[in-house]
Amino acid sequence: MREQHARRAEFLPFIEWKSRDGSRSLIENVEIRQKFGQFIGQIAASHWWDYESLANSLNRKIPAPSSFPVAWSVDLLKIATLLRCCDAAQIDERRAPGFLWALRKGRLSELSEKHWSFQNRLTQCERRGDGLYYASTGDFLKSESGIWWMLYDTLKMVDAELKNADALLARFRNDDLRFSARRVANTDSPIALIDSITVRGWRPVDTAFSISDIPRLVEKLGGEQLYGSDKVAPFRELVLNAMDAIRLRQALDPEAPKGLVRVELQRFTDKFVVSIHDNGVGMTSSSIVRHLLSFGSSGWFSDPAIGEFSDNLPKVGDVAGRFGIGFFSVFMLSKKVKVISRRFDEGANNTSILEFENGLDERPVMSVAEGVDRKIGGGTTICFEIDIDDASSIFTARISDISNFYRIILRKFPSSDIDICLVVDSDERYILGCDWRIMDASELLKRIEGKNYNVKLEKYNDNIRPIYGDSGEILARMCIIPDRYSSFTNFEAVYPNGFVVSQGAAIVDISFRGIAEGRVTRASRDSGEVLWSSDAIARWATEQARLIAEIEEDPVLQASCAGFVVACGGDPGPLKICEVSQGSLSLDELRDYLREKEKIWIAYDFALRQRQYGPVKLLDDVVFCSSGFPTISSSRGFFSINSDREFIREIVEKLVAAVFDIDKYIFDEYNDWRSDRAYRYIGNTICFHDENGKEFKEEAKFYRRGMNISDISEFKVDQQDLEF
Repeated sequence: MREQHARRAEFLPFIEWKSRDGSRSLIENVEIRQKFGQFIGQIAASHWWDYESLANSLNRKIPAPSSFPVAWSVDLLKIATLLRCCDAAQIDERRAPGFLWALRKGRLSELSEKHWSFQNRLTQCERRGDGLYYASTGDFLKSESGIWWMLYDTLKMVDAELKNADALLARFRNDDLRFSARRVANTDSPIALIDSITVRGWRPVDTAFSISDIPRLVEKLGGEQLYGSDKVAPFRELVLNAMDAIRLRQALDPEAPKGLVRVELQRFTDKFVVSIHDNGVGMTSSSIVRHLLSFGSSGWFSDPAIGEFSDNLPKVGDVAGRFGIGFFSVFMLSKKVKVISRRFDEGANNTSILEFENGLDERPVMSVAEGVDRKIGGGTTICFEIDIDDASSIFTARISDISNFYRIILRKFPSSDIDICLVVDSDERYILGCDWRIMDASELLKRIEGKNYNVKLEKYNDNIRPIYGDSGEILARMCIIPDRYSSFTNFEAVYPNGFVVSQGAAIVDISFRGIAEGRVTRASRDSGEVLWSSDAIARWATEQARLIAEIEEDPVLQASCAGFVVACGGDPGPLKICEVSQGSLSLDELRDYLREKEKIWIAYDFALRQRQYGPVKLLDDVVFCSSGFPTISSSRGFFSINSDREFIREIVEKLVAAVFDIDKYIFDEYNDWRSDRAYRYIGNTICFHDENGKEFKEEAKFYRRGMNISDISEFKVDQQDLEF
């Protein structure tokens, strides 16, 4: 509201309101409104500006119009600073009268209550020397410590306002025009302030964290400690920042050009020079200092200049740079870094340059761009150097090969909606922005899988199906494939995998083919959460079961897919989920099989894998099924699938309990696998024999119709006696 208030204030002098008595204006005198209205509006709008913008825009003295004495003039800079300081300094009880507080009580927020409470206890400020002196009319009790600290922070704000105003006037005006009050007394420390803002029963201690070595902290948390050994992470972070800047400009500027991120690699004898350009919103020099260099601050939403356009700002969740640390990842690769930026609504003369000559070990240098460094349009360029020997370790192949570079960047941005232009020396290639929600399924898979695209799996391409959100939006387009074809479980061959993505960038690999929109949950961007509901993923998985059964005849592969379906909370339907002596069975077929049985054994994770050892004969009354949860995300990252998941083993056992009419108490007791129990129920039986008649005994669970507590007691084993 404050940002919008300041932005609208510039136009208020010229707005007219109709009334029964005619038109009304804030400035009723027409001559004053015409001659001074523009200046009044600019000064009002400047209330939200930083001091650098104030100096750039209002460092003027306006001569008197013809109807005023010639000796008069309007000093815009002094008037603006005077009004800012007066507004900041007026925080005493006149701003929060007790009677008005009584009238509004119950309608104030907790924050407003605290402001009102301390202002109501302040005396008028008094100038003592060059300082403003504030005092309280009573002590602040221990229960009111939060109010006291809010007052302390407010007085520090007033102190900063006075000091900034004094520095500005000393710089651009002579000493005669500086204010007499240039600071707030007793704000050097909390202890000093209790001399005038008194407390009782407690003592303020400034417990703000102090970090002695900021550069080392930034290097650790903005580098390998956060991103691990992934040397491509800085490219991802810088490109994501560039994309955020483009999206923001497109939201603010109706005439914004089509967004483009350009990543250039120039080879020299002993190094590569990397330049990452964007035509996004750009930054002023103050934005660079306050926000780009403020570790942990996401400047898009805290920059007052951008705040002028807050009506059009995207939501916080719609940008990638929410953690405020991505820029610092560049120091994983280089100590020599250069930032060139110009805000989109300013001229080329306002292009700023920030240069790091020795990483974070030395202070960077800020300058105004000259000559070819001036940016023709808005946007930002970040340049840094990579040693020629380091380049091969970063990319694990020849960096000069644009095909390799293209593959690496495409894998980091499988679903980018913004074009990325890659340039290695003079060789150029584009990763075109795409709408993964509507593009052809096969084209989507070829794009995200790259060289891992496998023609043997093309029969699954048509199984790509969307997962919808509550409002009908597409949150994912994926299909299930057997884990035999997953790069997570088969290390002897290269197989494709899908991605959970956010703002076009991959967060984590998944076993499903395709793309799922997610939300980053850690600054390292290797962990996320999906956006779908458990009902939505269950419906998708159930549909996948039907589609897979139509194209896949191999019962082992069907059972593998069924594990994923059940893990997503879906119904495996026609898919084979278990194996018996007569063959593989679906859930309905297993129900019919059980109706003919009086007792069975359930064995886990064996027969379907045993085929690699040669043919075996399964014994009657033994059901083999999977007991584990399939691998869905890679070990380097994590995401929650958000499903009412189960194991194949669980649904088989529940079906057995239902068909065999086993009491719920008996069933729950028998299948309680909690590790903190003193005992468990475990049995074993002969499960199969090989072609030579050799019998194999394996761990299994016994069930009989109407089984009771005595039936399960013989399988009770103390935990300490278990051998793993």
